[in-house]
Amino acid sequence: MIVAFLESVKYVGHFIPIAILRIYLGYYFFDLAYEHYTGDFLTQPHLAAMINEWLPTSPAPDWYMYFLENVVVPSWRFFAYLLTYLEFVIGLSLILGFLVRPMALLGFLVCLNYLYI
Repeated sequence: MIVAFLESVKYVGHFIPIAILRIYLGYYFFDLAYEHYTGDFLTQPHLAAMINEWLPTSPAPDWYMYFLENVVVPSWRFFAYLLTYLEFVIGLSLILGFLVRPMALLGFLVCLNYLYI
C-alpha cells in the first residue's frame, strides 16, 4: 500500500507545489478575515475612509469609482461584513480543497479589488 502511494506521487507529484501554494493562500485569506473580525474593521468606517482617501488619485475606471463612491461608501458596514465573510469562506475553501476553482477566481477578484484600493 505504501509502495503504491509512493509510485502514484511520481504521476501527481507536480501538483504538490500547487497544493502548497493553495494552502498558503487559503491561510492568508483566513488570517486576513480573522484580523478584520477581531479588530474594529466591522465597527468603525475604515473601509469608507480607505476608499475616500484613495478616490482622488485613483487610476480605476470611472464606473468603478462611481460604484465605490455612491454605493460602497454609504453602506460601508454591509460591505465590511461582506468582505470579511467572503475572505473567511475563500480561505476555508482553499485550505480544505473544496470548490477550489470558483473560490480561486473569487479570491483573484478580491485581490484585484485590493490592488485598486
